[in-house]
Amino acid sequence: MTNYRQQAEAWVADDPDEQTRAELLAVMNDERALRERFSEPLVFGTAGMRGRLGAGPGRMNRRLVALSVGALCSVLQRTMSDAAARGICIGRDARHGSEDLAQEAIEVALGAGFVVHVLERPAPTPLLAYATTMRSAAAGIVITASHNPPTDNGFKVYTHDGIQIVPPLDGELAAAMQALPSVLGLPRVIAAAGAQSGALVPIDAELERAYRHSLRTRLGARPSPRALRIAYTPLHGVGGTLALKVLADAGFHDVRPVAHQMQPDPDFPTIALPNPEEPGALLDLMALANSCHADVAIAHDPDADRLALCASDGDRGHRMLSGNEMGVLLADYAFERAPRLAKPLMCYSLVSSPMAARIAKSYGARAEVTLTGTKWICSRALDLERHGYHLVCGFEEALGFVLGQLVRDKDGLSAAVLAAQLACACKTAGQTLWDRLYSLYEMHGYHHSMQHSEYLVGPDALARARAVMNRLRTHPPAGIGNREVVARSDLSVGRRWDAAGEHALELPTSDVLVFELADELRVCIRPSGTEPKLKCYFDARTDKVPDESWNATRARAVHTLDGLRNDFLSSLAVPS
Repeated sequence: MTNYRQQAEAWVADDPDEQTRAELLAVMNDERALRERFSEPLVFGTAGMRGRLGAGPGRMNRRLVALSVGALCSVLQRTMSDAAARGICIGRDARHGSEDLAQEAIEVALGAGFVVHVLERPAPTPLLAYATTMRSAAAGIVITASHNPPTDNGFKVYTHDGIQIVPPLDGELAAAMQALPSVLGLPRVIAAAGAQSGALVPIDAELERAYRHSLRTRLGARPSPRALRIAYTPLHGVGGTLALKVLADAGFHDVRPVAHQMQPDPDFPTIALPNPEEPGALLDLMALANSCHADVAIAHDPDADRLALCASDGDRGHRMLSGNEMGVLLADYAFERAPRLAKPLMCYSLVSSPMAARIAKSYGARAEVTLTGTKWICSRALDLERHGYHLVCGFEEALGFVLGQLVRDKDGLSAAVLAAQLACACKTAGQTLWDRLYSLYEMHGYHHSMQHSEYLVGPDALARARAVMNRLRTHPPAGIGNREVVARSDLSVGRRWDAAGEHALELPTSDVLVFELADELRVCIRPSGTEPKLKCYFDARTDKVPDESWNATRARAVHTLDGLRNDFLSSLAVPS
């Protein structure tokens, strides 16, 4: 208690925000409240730092943003001679606190002598990633919690390459944050003074024009209307206006929006959680799609970096495609329409469907597996591009899609246009997206995936998640249920074990375990990078039996994975 109280007193003495100072002072004698705020500081995970708004290092607040920006400026000035002149791009979403946190970032960056290229209005995250490379900036910052609950906010950093930071830079930033003597001692320049001096440069209109032009160039302009009806929602996020524009640029004018979800609203009043993967999040979109007889339904998460896709399946109405189903469909179509390339490339995350590799190889492309997170997909793609490879696409099962070199992060806007073009091509051929998917299964085998998130609560939730991972690592299962584990991988040490012995893995180290079983079954488990939960992934591949319907094939795969999932979760024995 004394240690937490001392930390809290030190935080209050160096906090620029009157509101969070008052919050800590009010709980100074509450051990549990202090432990929740100080025992597990936020760190850069798979998608930056995210957490509940509030005081302390375990919450998102102005002091944490100031520390992060001050550290970033210090690292950039030490490693890049022209960093200040190149500047930092700063953007935000429309969540609670985003404007104040972005303002803090702007003032600290200006105070460090940096030019700041600012998006003055809330904007999609992919637009900020694009801005970083378009403006040749030294770095980019976006204030967003993407699809997290309304209580949360977050902080993402992009390098000059437009890619989210990866090791060792995240470690350098953490060390620089620890080395800063005082947040209140950081020099600040208010936005008005920065604008007057020319150091603060608004880029909203210029950026949108450039992005739309680049997208038209990448996917082809089609000003004449296309015969496709689209239902659409941004889930109360910031993607709605730009999504309608880029779809219209591609010739898709018959777009029916979910009207009451089109304007940004940080409370997300019509959905329990603003995550398109959550059950019920797309109910209003599905109802609209069915009532207006849409060919396809499209949703973005609140910062528009992820795409959810629903397609008509005849009498069954609209059904949502999983992230893996969407990923392989869009990847196949991206390769089909890509120009002839000497060394084509697809990158996909380890926990995504193994079908991705089969898709890439069918086009003579290299299939590269990466760690979870689009930052790893784009970072690896950039490495391979230096050796003559050309990224056609990348994807991860969590509804993230990367279209070539357009944006070096997942981009729900470009993915929406590509999905609409594919749906239009299918409709012209008398098919649905489901028909197209089944044709891919005919070629590559039926692949099915399941996920389970084991949530942990309480101040020691992250420690308990680590304990489960350590137990699986030190006492790996020889089997799961009645199925033998034929190979296992531990990415924390970069090793794989199978019948032939022990092998090195060509992946960066990460807290991920993989168990491979006979008959092309697989289980992956990892802790979430942004929330206190364990994420489990289950994959199966099977061939269709002659005269069997796809529904029957799917039922067989679902039954197999249901059993595998239940057996594995029973063995976890997560401590309460």
